[in-house]
Amino acid sequence: MIQIEDKLTFEELLKKEIGKEAKMGSENKFSAHHVSQRVIDVMLGNGRRLKPLPVAVTYLRAKTNGGKEGTIAIVYIHSPYGKDEGGKEIIMPQLLWGVSVKVNLPYRAGIVPNPLYSPVAAKYLLTNWLSRIGLWSQSTIDMLNFVRDCRTFPDNNSMEGFIKHQKYGNSTLSEDLNDFPSYISKQWYNSVGDGKLFAEQCDSAPHVVERRRKKVTSVKTKKEDDDCGEMMWKKTPGSIRGKLKDQKDKMLRALDAGMSLGDFEYTEKNSTVMCRILQQHASTLDMNFMGVDTFRVWFKGERRNELKNHWVNIIDNFHDKYVGK
Repeated sequence: MIQIEDKLTFEELLKKEIGKEAKMGSENKFSAHHVSQRVIDVMLGNGRRLKPLPVAVTYLRAKTNGGKEGTIAIVYIHSPYGKDEGGKEIIMPQLLWGVSVKVNLPYRAGIVPNPLYSPVAAKYLLTNWLSRIGLWSQSTIDMLNFVRDCRTFPDNNSMEGFIKHQKYGNSTLSEDLNDFPSYISKQWYNSVGDGKLFAEQCDSAPHVVERRRKKVTSVKTKKEDDDCGEMMWKKTPGSIRGKLKDQKDKMLRALDAGMSLGDFEYTEKNSTVMCRILQQHASTLDMNFMGVDTFRVWFKGERRNELKNHWVNIIDNFHDKYVGK
């Protein structure tokens, strides 16, 4: 087991390893109900001559006590795929930084004890959370609706309320049993009313469809206007482009100050070097900075959406370190 000291190095190594195993699979596009199956296929290696990909990865993060003790980190992979700035699917492991276990070195057991192991907690999750997944995980409901092409409610409260109202809140059972002919007449009038309502809805359906079509077209046109780069540059300093430019200027001031102190060297022509400097600073904060490609798009002024909050925090901290508050 090799020692990997920072998360950035670990992510790069893992991305290369998964890229080797999932190369063939990444060329096979999927749609509709194959969404969830693809992840399972890649993880298990079914039907694509792929080696199974692990759900959890362990690595030696640090050595202590003169190399006699070590810290083994356990990282969970919940998906081997991600998307770049253009929305294209690429090999980008989605990680959940898990737990750490201290062991004596050299460690020859081959198995790392799970510090999260608890039959009581597992039973609690199964009975109180997973059985009610629709109440707290909207993504599960969305996937079910997408696969079945239907609308699924996360619970049956609406149906229970309707049944209760029909049984107790709006019940005329005793009256209907006492006067059955009146019940027949009432139901006939109800059926006529339902028929009229259905006919009216059929007549108004084309108008509803046309109104919704115009609404979608109007929203699309507005979005295209908002995406116009020339217009966005002319907005107030509080606009997205204004914020991106301010953050870029703040980073450059900090880079100039850091280079004058001799901490590093850079040129504005080499965006990779600048990005690596920020990534190294982020690792000292136990955070992740943007990738080189994303950094290059932002630095050239071609990015159209705001930076993620933790990226902004890293830039602010970097600026405070070299320039001051």
